[in-house]
Amino acid sequence: MKVGDLVKVEKCRDISDCECFFCYHKSSGIGLVTSMQNDILPLPYWNVEFDCGEWELSSAECEVISESR
Repeated sequence: MKVGDLVKVEKCRDISDCECFFCYHKSSGIGLVTSMQNDILPLPYWNVEFDCGEWELSSAECEVISESR
């Protein structure tokens, strides 16, 4: 994962009763990686801009759907 990549987080199973950041804001779950939060290995954290605001994710919490070149 790197700055400029388009990523997607997995949808929750029961969104009618979920209060997570993405379900609460009715987000598409697709976002743009804007910067690296920290580079502590093995899982660095990234700032990702979604349609409902910015959120911090590790690469294990999302899937890259389009890589920046």
